[in-house]
Amino acid sequence: MLERFARRELLQTQAGTERRRLLDRLLELPDPLLLDYLLGQRLPPEVELAELILKIRTLPPELAAQPGGTVS
Repeated sequence: MLERFARRELLQTQAGTERRRLLDRLLELPDPLLLDYLLGQRLPPEVELAELILKIRTLPPELAAQPGGTVS
């Protein structure tokens, strides 16, 4: 889920510095909490992180990386 998002958002769209910082903040969270967020058990109290989690969770599976490292 996170890899698919990173490939789509960070590599393909030349994400801005703020988007990268927000993703860094998300990845610094303890694994059990991050898992709860990604599985929809909870939402972060910070609006920006909650929006990022929702975006990650709703990225269509067909946007996953294809063999050879390309993104469709």
